[in-house]
Amino acid sequence: MQIKPETESFLKDIRKPLTYVGAEENSYRKEKTKINFCLIYPDLYELGIESLGITILYSILNQNKDVFCQRAYMPDLDMLAKLKQKKKTLFSLEENRELKDFDILGFSLPHELCYTNILKMLELSQIPLRSSERDDDHPLVIAGGCGSQNPLPLSPFIDVFVIGEAEEVILEIVQTIKKLEKENNKEKIKAIAELEGVWVPKISKNVNRRIINDLNKVKYKPLVPITKTENRMVVELMRGCVEGCRFCQAGFIYRPLREKEASICYKDSIENIKAHGFSQLSLLSLSTSDYSQVKSLTAKLAQKLSQDKISISLPSLRINDFATDILEGMAYVKKTGLTFAIEAGSERLRKVINKNLSEKSILEVLGSVFSKGWHKLKLYFMVGLPTEKQEDLEELVSLLHKIVRTAKDNLPASLKKRLNITVNVSNFVPKAHTPFQWVKQDSIEEMEEKHSFLMRNIRGPYFKLRWHDSKQSAIEGFIARGDEKVADALERAYELGAIFDNFSDRFDFNIWDKAIKETKLSLSEYGKKRSEEKKLAWDFIDTGVDKNFLKEEYIKSLKAEQTPSCRKNTCPKCGLCDREVKNTFSNKFDVKVDKLEQKDFDEKFKYRLILNKDGVNRYLSQLEWASLIERKLRKTGLRLGFRGKFNPRPRLSFSPALPVGFSSGQEFVDFVIVGKHKKTDLVGKLIESFKGGTEFVELLESESSSSEIKKATYEVKLEPGNSPINIFKDIEKFISENNHKKIDIPKKDRFLSISLDDCILKNNKSNGRECIKIVCPLNVRPDVLIEVLATKVGRKAKIKEVKRVGLH
Repeated sequence: MQIKPETESFLKDIRKPLTYVGAEENSYRKEKTKINFCLIYPDLYELGIESLGITILYSILNQNKDVFCQRAYMPDLDMLAKLKQKKKTLFSLEENRELKDFDILGFSLPHELCYTNILKMLELSQIPLRSSERDDDHPLVIAGGCGSQNPLPLSPFIDVFVIGEAEEVILEIVQTIKKLEKENNKEKIKAIAELEGVWVPKISKNVNRRIINDLNKVKYKPLVPITKTENRMVVELMRGCVEGCRFCQAGFIYRPLREKEASICYKDSIENIKAHGFSQLSLLSLSTSDYSQVKSLTAKLAQKLSQDKISISLPSLRINDFATDILEGMAYVKKTGLTFAIEAGSERLRKVINKNLSEKSILEVLGSVFSKGWHKLKLYFMVGLPTEKQEDLEELVSLLHKIVRTAKDNLPASLKKRLNITVNVSNFVPKAHTPFQWVKQDSIEEMEEKHSFLMRNIRGPYFKLRWHDSKQSAIEGFIARGDEKVADALERAYELGAIFDNFSDRFDFNIWDKAIKETKLSLSEYGKKRSEEKKLAWDFIDTGVDKNFLKEEYIKSLKAEQTPSCRKNTCPKCGLCDREVKNTFSNKFDVKVDKLEQKDFDEKFKYRLILNKDGVNRYLSQLEWASLIERKLRKTGLRLGFRGKFNPRPRLSFSPALPVGFSSGQEFVDFVIVGKHKKTDLVGKLIESFKGGTEFVELLESESSSSEIKKATYEVKLEPGNSPINIFKDIEKFISENNHKKIDIPKKDRFLSISLDDCILKNNKSNGRECIKIVCPLNVRPDVLIEVLATKVGRKAKIKEVKRVGLH
C-alpha cells in the first residue's frame, strides 16, 4: 500500500504516521457508494484498534454494497498541532476524506472520560458542537456503546443514540437514510427515531435496549494493524453474565447470557490464525472461565495450536469458578500472566457486591495455580464500595500477604523469587442500571485516604501497586449519573482545554472544577446518594432488567445477602427471561485434532529471504517490521524453526535496522524451516504471503551472518529546489580535501565522530531523477551526514527520500 503523496507530506513529521492512513489488513477501499459512513473511536488509535465493537460494525457495514464505512480516531497531540498549523480538518483513515463530508458519523462511547474528545473531533471537523446548530450540510451524528446507557450528558451534541447492541440496528439506520436520501436531516432523524433501540433527544420518550438474539450470526473480519508488535487474534465466546455482581454495569446491560457455539469459536480461531499468521489467541468475554465449554474448547485449541507454537490467553477469569485444568492447555506454548478480579478484600464486602468468593476458595485456587508454575498474577480490587469500612481495607492487605505465603508454599523452588503480583486498585463509580445506581460515591478526599493506607501497607519485593486517580474517578461519576445540565459543564470544560481526560498525565482536574462551578453545578451533589423512590434521569431506558429487581438487589446488599447465579440455580426474576431473548448455552464440544506426523520434519533448513521495504512499511520501527515479517512467514503455512523452551520464538535474524521513513530494496531475514521443500514451492508461498510493501525479491540458501555487515549504500533524493549536482560537486571536493579528517555527526543527545575516509560519494540517476549516492558506516544516518557536509560547504540540503540499496 502506498500513501497518497499529499498525505505523506503532511504526516512526515508525525511520531506515528501509520495510525492515520488505514494500513491494516482487512481495511476496505471502495469506489463511489450511496452512503458514506465514518466510525469514530474518540481516543487514540492504539486503544481504538483493540475495540471489537468497532471491528464488528466496520465489517458489517462494508459488507453492504451501498455503504463505504471508514474510520477515524482521536489524533494525538503532535497531530493536533499539525492540523492546527496547516489549517486542515480531521480526515478518515481509508480515503483521507474530511469528516464533514460524510453522510453519517458514528461515535463509539467506551467510557465517560472520552466525551471531551468527541467535542474536539467535531470542532476539528468544522461541525457545530450542538445538534441544534447543525443543518443539512452537516453529517448526521450518532453514538452508541456503554456510555449510551445514560446519554443525557451528551444529548445536546448527538443527533441519534443507539441503545444496546448495534449489529442489526446500524443497518436499519443506513437503510432508512438510503430511502430518504432526498429528504432533509430533520426528516431522516424523525424516521430513525421510530426504530427499536434508538433514542433521539427531544423526540423519543422511552426506549428499549436492542439485543442480538443469536451471537452465532455475528461475523466479522479482524482488523490487523501492521504497527502492533503483538500479533493476537481475539475471538468472542459470549456476551452477558449471570453472576450478578452488583457494581458491574456490563453484567446487567449485556444480559441475557448468550454463548457462541464452541464449534464456531474453534473454527473461527483456526481459520483466522491461519489466514493472518497470528502467534496468540485471546478468548474474550466478561468472564471467560464461565463459558460452559471452556475446558474442552481450550484443550482442543491448545492441542491444535501448540503444533505451531501459538499461545492462548484468557483475559478475564472468575476465581471462584476457575478450572485449573484449563491451565494445562494454556501452558502448551508459554505461561502468559493470569488475571483475577477479587474486587473486595473482606468476605463480608464480597457478599455485599454479590461476589460469591470465600478467602478459603481464593487461596485454594491460587495455590493450585502456583503449583502449576504460574508466578505472574494481576489482581483487581476496588475501594469505595457501599458499606466499606476500615476493617475491609485491612482484610485486603491481610489477604494479599496470605496469597504471598500461599505462593511460597506452592511455587516450584526455581520460581519462588520470580513471584510477581500486580495489584490494581480502582475506585468504585456508581453506574446507571445497576443495583448500586442509588449509592453515594466516595469523595476525592475519602478515596485518597484509602489509597494512602494501601500504599503504606502493600509493600515488598513481590508487589506492584497501581491505583486509579481519585479526581478522574470523581469526574467519571459526575458524568455517569449526570443529566442534561452536565452537558453544559462538559462543554465548558472542553472550552477551557479538557481533552484526553482518560490519561492521568493529561487530565487537569482544575479545568473541570472551574467548569462545574461556572455552570453552577456541584460535584458533591451528583455524587450523593439517590432516593430509591424518585425517578432517575435515565429511567426512560429499559435495559430489560426490571427496576424493582435492582431495588431488591440493593436492599439485599445492605444486609450482605447474596443472589445465586441463574446459570444452574433458580431464576432470580430479573425480568429478561420473560422476553424473547433468553440465556443460551453452547452445545457440548469435541473435535478430533490430527497429530503432527514427525516424518520429514527432522531436518532443518536455513534460508535468507530478500525483501523490498517500501510504501507504508517504511514507517515501521524495527520491532514492528520484525513482527510483521513473523506474521507473514506464519501465513505461508511452513513449519518454522523455533528457539526457546518456555516462550518459543521463531528463529529469525534481520538485516541491520533501518531508520523509520527509509525504504530499501535489500532487506533480508534469515529463517529456519523444518522439513524439506522444493525451492519453487517455497518461492510460491513466499510471493503469495509477502505483498503490499514487503514484496518478495529473492530466496537464498544462507549460512552468512548479519554481523559481518559494516557499511551500507544509500540513494538520497533532495526536495525540489535543491540542486543535487552542485551540492554533490561541492561535497565531493570537501571530502577529497579533508579525506583524512574526522567530522562530528549529531546522533540523538550526543555527537559521533567519523572519518571521511569511511564515506564514498557518487552522483547518481535513479528513475531518471538526480540523487546523491553515498556509502557510509551503519551507525551513521546518510541524511544527517549529507546535511552536515552541505553545511560545511555553505549549502543547505533538504532531504526528501532515502533508500538503502546495498549492504557491505
